[in-house]
Amino acid sequence: MNLSAKETTQRPNDRYDRHRLIEGFDQERLALVDAIVIGAGAVGNEVIKNLALLGIGRIDIHDFDLIEIHNLTRSVLFHEGLVGRSKAEAAADACRNIDPNVTAQGFMGDFRDRLSVERVRAADAVICCVDNHEARIALNRLCLLAGTPLLNAAIDAWEVSAEIYPHTPTDAAACYECWIPSAIYESISARYSCGGLRKASIEQRRIPTTTLTSSIAGAALVSLLLQHVCDLPTRRKFSVQSRSRLLSLTAEERMISRNPVCPACGIYGKLPVIIPCRAESSPVGIYPTAQDEESELIFSEPIITGWHCSGCHQSHALLARARDYDTSLTWCPECQAASRSVSIMDSATPSSLRALSAGRKLPLQFLYSPDSRPPFLLSLSNRLNDDS
Repeated sequence: MNLSAKETTQRPNDRYDRHRLIEGFDQERLALVDAIVIGAGAVGNEVIKNLALLGIGRIDIHDFDLIEIHNLTRSVLFHEGLVGRSKAEAAADACRNIDPNVTAQGFMGDFRDRLSVERVRAADAVICCVDNHEARIALNRLCLLAGTPLLNAAIDAWEVSAEIYPHTPTDAAACYECWIPSAIYESISARYSCGGLRKASIEQRRIPTTTLTSSIAGAALVSLLLQHVCDLPTRRKFSVQSRSRLLSLTAEERMISRNPVCPACGIYGKLPVIIPCRAESSPVGIYPTAQDEESELIFSEPIITGWHCSGCHQSHALLARARDYDTSLTWCPECQAASRSVSIMDSATPSSLRALSAGRKLPLQFLYSPDSRPPFLLSLSNRLNDDS
């Protein structure tokens, strides 16, 4: 066998020597890659481990959970001494131990509280390793607004699905919501009351998984990332889903077509101009004056604006995220009944928003105006995290 000059060149002090032997493998490009990983559970562990071993430049890890003993059968980055620690922070520590050249940060908490559209726009890709559709939908819309590729995985005991949604404005690529069935939205709605509050006592479904399927999912996601950032010949320019079956050792791939009536693409699929709103500024105060005062501003998520009790006629104004409350808010201790009606909003006109906020801090990441020319987004992330 004849070895090329590249193959015979020895770099005894080069950590990435074997990577450089691979045709099309651009180690210098990987050192510049900026990836955001959402979820540091079974699949997240595999993705983060692979990214660190590859020498990815920056990895931000978001997870709201703590390490539990049952996680250890599927979490290569964790051990018993870490039980009780933040998954995100422990995973970031593990990244730095694997490769000190990698910049890794762990953020404990819900990504919806910390991850701004600006941060997502600056990243090369967002890798979704969560186990629920609500978080995937929220991430999909965030990535659409940012124009940043979304990579997503789903697993069970024996099957793996890995997908890439390029979200590039020049391609007619599908988004995550283009293909999910209406039953997904119905199952999400079932977790909420008609007013939009979470139903108390709804148990999260536990998904049976093993390290085998999470390993395959982690490898598939990072492979899709490599193809994208290194612009390899196998790069998927459209949205693609790859399904692997562990028991039969078979795999198949299909292109996901864009849905012309997708509930996300039509609204969030336009790259907006991002207008940062400083903590001391009023968001409606910097609303572009040339725009229609009655045009719609879509909220980053629904908020509660107050409640009124039909029994004792008490009312209370409130500005809070709806996801922070459940149906217990409808219970009135005075009337000993579920007699409170709760007001929830997910959009407003600038004039109604001005009256609603009255100078108070809105618990939102952004306000988005899709029908403006051009579309724009008021980023409130500094206001949201100010004094926190």
